[in-house]
Amino acid sequence: MFIVANRARKPMNRLDDFHAALAAADEDAIEIQRLVTEAGMRMARNTSSTAWKAGEVAFTSSIATALRRHGPAIVSAVLTSIAEAYEGLPLTYGASIFGALIKLFANPPEGFDPDDLVPTLRQFDMVLVGEAVKGLSGGDSRAVAVHGAILECLGQIKTAEGELPV
Repeated sequence: MFIVANRARKPMNRLDDFHAALAAADEDAIEIQRLVTEAGMRMARNTSSTAWKAGEVAFTSSIATALRRHGPAIVSAVLTSIAEAYEGLPLTYGASIFGALIKLFANPPEGFDPDDLVPTLRQFDMVLVGEAVKGLSGGDSRAVAVHGAILECLGQIKTAEGELPV
Protein backbone atom coordinates (compact mmCIF):
# COMPACT_ATOMS: atom_id res chain seq x y z
CA MET A 1 0.00 0.00 0.00
CA PHE A 2 2.90 2.36 0.74
CA ILE A 3 4.30 1.89 -2.77
CA VAL A 4 0.90 2.34 -4.40
CA ALA A 5 0.21 5.50 -2.37
CA ASN A 6 3.57 7.03 -3.26
CA ARG A 7 3.30 6.22 -6.95
CA ALA A 8 -0.21 7.64 -7.13
CA ARG A 9 0.55 10.87 -5.29
CA LYS A 10 0.03 14.19 -6.99
CA PRO A 11 3.09 16.45 -7.12
CA MET A 12 2.82 19.84 -5.44
CA ASN A 13 2.56 22.92 -7.64
CA ARG A 14 2.97 26.63 -6.82
CA LEU A 15 -0.71 27.04 -6.03
CA ASP A 16 -0.55 24.11 -3.59
CA ASP A 17 2.54 25.71 -2.04
CA PHE A 18 0.64 28.98 -1.64
CA HIS A 19 -2.33 27.33 0.08
CA ALA A 20 0.04 25.42 2.38
CA ALA A 21 1.82 28.68 3.25
CA LEU A 22 -1.53 30.32 3.91
CA ALA A 23 -2.54 27.46 6.23
CA ALA A 24 0.80 27.87 8.03
CA ALA A 25 0.04 31.60 8.54
CA ASP A 26 2.94 32.74 6.34
CA GLU A 27 2.94 36.56 6.35
CA ASP A 28 3.54 36.89 2.60
CA ALA A 29 0.73 34.44 1.78
CA ILE A 30 -1.63 36.26 4.15
CA GLU A 31 -0.78 39.60 2.49
CA ILE A 32 -1.41 38.15 -0.99
CA GLN A 33 -4.72 36.67 0.18
CA ARG A 34 -5.70 40.04 1.68
CA LEU A 35 -4.91 41.95 -1.53
CA VAL A 36 -6.77 39.46 -3.73
CA THR A 37 -9.79 39.45 -1.43
CA GLU A 38 -9.88 43.25 -1.12
CA ALA A 39 -9.89 43.47 -4.92
CA GLY A 40 -13.03 41.33 -4.93
CA MET A 41 -11.46 38.11 -6.16
CA ARG A 42 -10.50 34.79 -4.59
CA MET A 43 -7.68 32.30 -4.83
CA ALA A 44 -8.12 29.36 -7.22
CA ARG A 45 -7.64 25.82 -5.94
CA ASN A 46 -6.82 24.36 -9.35
CA THR A 47 -4.01 25.18 -11.79
CA SER A 48 -6.05 24.19 -14.85
CA SER A 49 -7.42 27.29 -16.58
CA THR A 50 -10.41 25.30 -17.81
CA ALA A 51 -11.48 24.76 -14.18
CA TRP A 52 -11.23 28.42 -13.13
CA LYS A 53 -14.37 30.28 -12.23
CA ALA A 54 -14.89 34.01 -12.65
CA GLY A 55 -12.70 36.06 -10.35
CA GLU A 56 -10.34 33.23 -9.40
CA VAL A 57 -6.64 34.06 -9.25
CA ALA A 58 -3.97 31.39 -9.72
CA PHE A 59 -0.86 33.51 -10.40
CA THR A 60 0.35 33.66 -6.81
CA SER A 61 4.05 33.62 -7.72
CA SER A 62 3.62 36.66 -9.96
CA ILE A 63 1.78 38.49 -7.19
CA ALA A 64 4.50 37.61 -4.66
CA THR A 65 7.25 38.87 -6.99
CA ALA A 66 5.39 42.12 -7.75
CA LEU A 67 4.69 42.66 -4.06
CA ARG A 68 8.40 42.40 -3.24
CA ARG A 69 9.45 44.66 -6.14
CA HIS A 70 6.70 47.28 -6.18
CA GLY A 71 4.80 47.11 -2.91
CA PRO A 72 1.17 46.61 -1.97
CA ALA A 73 -0.19 49.86 -3.44
CA ILE A 74 0.70 48.94 -7.03
CA VAL A 75 -0.32 45.30 -6.61
CA SER A 76 -3.65 46.41 -5.13
CA ALA A 77 -4.28 48.87 -7.99
CA VAL A 78 -3.54 46.18 -10.57
CA LEU A 79 -5.71 43.52 -8.91
CA THR A 80 -8.58 45.98 -8.50
CA SER A 81 -8.34 47.02 -12.17
CA ILE A 82 -8.42 43.36 -13.25
CA ALA A 83 -11.38 42.60 -10.96
CA GLU A 84 -13.38 45.57 -12.31
CA ALA A 85 -12.53 45.02 -15.96
CA TYR A 86 -13.08 41.26 -16.05
CA GLU A 87 -15.91 40.93 -13.53
CA GLY A 88 -17.86 37.74 -14.16
CA LEU A 89 -15.18 36.25 -16.44
CA PRO A 90 -12.58 33.54 -15.84
CA LEU A 91 -9.06 35.01 -15.96
CA THR A 92 -7.68 32.62 -18.57
CA TYR A 93 -4.72 34.92 -19.22
CA GLY A 94 -4.73 36.55 -15.79
CA ALA A 95 -0.99 36.17 -15.21
CA SER A 96 -0.16 37.88 -18.51
CA ILE A 97 -2.58 40.71 -17.82
CA PHE A 98 -1.30 41.07 -14.26
CA GLY A 99 2.33 41.26 -15.46
CA ALA A 100 1.43 43.81 -18.13
CA LEU A 101 -0.44 46.02 -15.67
CA ILE A 102 2.38 45.82 -13.12
CA LYS A 103 4.69 47.18 -15.84
CA LEU A 104 2.16 49.91 -16.64
CA PHE A 105 1.61 51.05 -13.05
CA ALA A 106 5.29 50.74 -12.08
CA ASN A 107 6.43 52.84 -15.04
CA PRO A 108 3.42 54.74 -16.40
CA PRO A 109 3.76 56.52 -19.75
CA GLU A 110 3.36 60.27 -19.87
CA GLY A 111 -0.28 61.23 -19.71
CA PHE A 112 -1.41 57.87 -18.30
CA ASP A 113 -4.79 58.19 -16.63
CA PRO A 114 -5.71 55.14 -14.51
CA ASP A 115 -9.38 56.02 -15.03
CA ASP A 116 -8.97 55.07 -18.72
CA LEU A 117 -7.63 51.63 -17.87
CA VAL A 118 -10.73 49.66 -16.89
CA PRO A 119 -12.76 50.73 -19.99
CA THR A 120 -9.73 49.87 -22.12
CA LEU A 121 -9.34 46.46 -20.52
CA ARG A 122 -13.04 45.74 -21.06
CA GLN A 123 -12.42 46.13 -24.80
CA PHE A 124 -9.29 44.00 -24.49
CA ASP A 125 -11.03 40.70 -23.78
CA MET A 126 -9.49 37.29 -23.17
CA VAL A 127 -9.66 36.45 -26.90
CA LEU A 128 -7.51 39.50 -27.74
CA VAL A 129 -5.12 38.69 -24.89
CA GLY A 130 -4.85 35.16 -26.25
CA GLU A 131 -3.97 36.54 -29.68
CA ALA A 132 -1.34 38.84 -28.16
CA VAL A 133 0.42 35.95 -26.40
CA LYS A 134 -0.04 33.31 -29.08
CA GLY A 135 3.20 31.44 -29.67
CA LEU A 136 4.98 33.10 -26.75
CA SER A 137 6.35 31.13 -23.86
CA GLY A 138 7.50 32.50 -20.56
CA GLY A 139 5.60 34.84 -18.32
CA ASP A 140 7.65 37.96 -18.96
CA SER A 141 7.50 37.74 -22.76
CA ARG A 142 3.72 37.34 -22.53
CA ALA A 143 3.45 40.28 -20.10
CA VAL A 144 5.55 42.46 -22.44
CA ALA A 145 3.31 41.58 -25.40
CA VAL A 146 0.12 42.32 -23.46
CA HIS A 147 1.67 45.54 -22.07
CA GLY A 148 2.37 46.73 -25.61
CA ALA A 149 -1.13 45.85 -26.77
CA ILE A 150 -2.72 47.67 -23.82
CA LEU A 151 -0.57 50.76 -24.46
CA GLU A 152 -1.59 50.67 -28.11
CA CYS A 153 -5.26 50.38 -27.15
CA LEU A 154 -4.93 53.23 -24.63
CA GLY A 155 -3.28 55.32 -27.35
CA GLN A 156 -6.12 54.64 -29.78
CA ILE A 157 -8.70 55.65 -27.20
CA LYS A 158 -6.84 58.88 -26.42
CA THR A 159 -6.57 59.60 -30.16
CA ALA A 160 -10.31 59.00 -30.58
CA GLU A 161 -10.93 61.48 -27.75
CA GLY A 162 -8.82 64.08 -29.57
CA GLU A 163 -5.69 63.76 -27.45
CA LEU A 164 -2.21 62.82 -28.56
CA PRO A 165 -1.48 59.07 -28.59
CA VAL A 166 0.58 57.69 -25.70
